[in-house]
Amino acid sequence: MTSTFSAAASAEAGARPVPALEVKDLRISYGAVEAVKGISFTVEQGEFVTLLGPSGCGKTTTLRCIAGLESPSGGVIKINGAEVASVARQLSPDRRGINMVFQSYAVWPHLTVEQNVAYGLHGKKLERSEIRRRALAALELVGLEKFADRYGTELSGGQQQRVAVARATVTDPAIILFDEPLSNLDAGLRERMRAELLTLQRQIGRTAIYVTHDQSEAMAMSDKIILMNNGLIDQQATPRELYNRPRTRFAADFVGTTNVLEGTLETTGSRRVFREGAQGIELAVSDREVPDGSVVAVTRPEHIRLTTDTSSLNALPGTVLSVEFLGNRCDVSVEVRGIRFRIEAPASFDAGVGSPITVVFDPDAILILPATAQA
Repeated sequence: MTSTFSAAASAEAGARPVPALEVKDLRISYGAVEAVKGISFTVEQGEFVTLLGPSGCGKTTTLRCIAGLESPSGGVIKINGAEVASVARQLSPDRRGINMVFQSYAVWPHLTVEQNVAYGLHGKKLERSEIRRRALAALELVGLEKFADRYGTELSGGQQQRVAVARATVTDPAIILFDEPLSNLDAGLRERMRAELLTLQRQIGRTAIYVTHDQSEAMAMSDKIILMNNGLIDQQATPRELYNRPRTRFAADFVGTTNVLEGTLETTGSRRVFREGAQGIELAVSDREVPDGSVVAVTRPEHIRLTTDTSSLNALPGTVLSVEFLGNRCDVSVEVRGIRFRIEAPASFDAGVGSPITVVFDPDAILILPATAQA
């Protein structure tokens, strides 16, 4: 990494640090198909930012353009204040001060673990002893210093992933890019590795940009999530804000599980009521931000209570359709006036299928979105 991409060199003493990454009006086209449609975002120094979205939303294409593996059709990309990509300028990947961990770890089987990690150091005019020192230090960071002399074919999937991460950190890049690096691991190992990745990123203090379609990964690891859909940014927010205050129905549906009702919102004095159109369900709501009219009401399964008490506000009679015991909780499906709701209940929930049950909706936890926010 050259001083061109040093955050310290790009910011004056006492001034606000230059962002690690600036993407302005980025467009990427393949013939008549526009894969990325003019997106803009900023990543601050040391942040862990995730590009999240379904397949084909443009997240990986955006990451590859940041890396220099794709060329923009419009817009500008800056790393530590220096322009690295535009229509007029395309800096090669090796001159951007970044490294990338791919979905396929690309651990060369004919090289030892140490040789794999040290590969990027050989063009930096370092003494052999210094190359070895740095490679072993990187392996120590990921807990593989005892595997330095093994070959790639002798490693498990999780160990290969650690080698790829060590190789990405050893050259001291300004930014590390991750392209769905955990998708090839089984569920249990994936959870452990995402915790290790986040711990390592915090330890070395490097900016990280991570691509995934797995919302649980994004929620667990990110300082900020950039949710993409159809080549556009749907919402940029912290994980907590994105989950609790999604701005569109797409965001609400994609991040977590939701129950969605379409209807109208009416205000009478200090009382606000949501009326569902098809079955006439009425719910008192606390939301004061959205004006009266056609709306969408969104509730999370954990914000709906199952009880035998019929006197609570927003209590409606229902029938249990199914119960899934998941150890620490039950996922319950209940029908209310012909509409099926998914509800999270305690592990002690013991009502059987077909049992009558009272469903209580928390008015403070019913999110109201304008009907125009359907994207």
